[in-house]
Amino acid sequence: MKLTVAIPNFNGGNNLKEAIESCQHIKLEKGEIEILIVDNQSTDDSISIIEKLKEQYSNIKLWQNSKNIGRVGNWNAVLEKASGDYLILLFTNDKIYEKNNIKKILKLIDENTSVSICISSLMKKEKNGNKIKKQYFHNIVLCDSKGFSNDVISRGLFPFGTIESIIYRMDDIKLKKIKFLENFPINADEIFSYSLATNREKIMFNPTPQIIWDLTKERFHGKINYEEENNEHQKTIQKINELSELRINKKLINTYRILNLVKYNFTTKKPITKIMKILLKEILKQNFIFDRILITSIFQKVFSNEDADDIIFKNIIKKWK
Repeated sequence: MKLTVAIPNFNGGNNLKEAIESCQHIKLEKGEIEILIVDNQSTDDSISIIEKLKEQYSNIKLWQNSKNIGRVGNWNAVLEKASGDYLILLFTNDKIYEKNNIKKILKLIDENTSVSICISSLMKKEKNGNKIKKQYFHNIVLCDSKGFSNDVISRGLFPFGTIESIIYRMDDIKLKKIKFLENFPINADEIFSYSLATNREKIMFNPTPQIIWDLTKERFHGKINYEEENNEHQKTIQKINELSELRINKKLINTYRILNLVKYNFTTKKPITKIMKILLKEILKQNFIFDRILITSIFQKVFSNEDADDIIFKNIIKKWK
């Protein structure tokens, strides 16, 4: 089996149906792909939806947990049940992008065993329209996996979010016995992906969107407040530091966290005067440093409509190409 598209499900309903149907956009033969749904004791009509779709799609595989094992626990159940050489995680709010190039990427990874994971761009769907995120370059690019991963983590940045846009090697997951850490409900995906990204020499970045990331629907991360996110951010940095013995520069991390704090308050639509007070308070602590990557990225952002996070990550990737 070449590919497992794994859908962890709890009360996915009609979203689940759309996610399953979108897998038909992957240009592989049915014998090369399994659509694995791991159901976490849904109380809606999810099972009947799956059973009906199985009549149409013979490559659907259903596993039902005997009890609800939690959101992250269900991700680990997916790892246990997947039988493909490669893994894509697809959440029920999202869909496979109809113009994806997943078949091409699988061929490239097959041919280049130095590649650990492939991170693709994604179509971000919001109420005010769609835009592509993580489209760092126009062509497929490789960069040093440990160099890039450790560089971004040393800045307190997490580059592996939206794990639906990543293709993983199942051999590496099984060989290294890598799992999602259930005591990290927010950043379990980042730690998991970091462990796999640094397992081989190169990370591949693909400019063609792999999924449609639908933010018009209710999502887990939309329920998290800044304090919860900030606390887990600190724990995550420490955990990754334990895995890799990074040299952590607290002032560099705080520099980027100040920007994140300001961005968070903008998205919650706080008055600009309150945001400026928050920023001034952090600046007066003098707990920051000037970072060349950050200054360059801010300058580029002034003259560009490109996403600010994408600009920063693109500059770090260039450093490690």
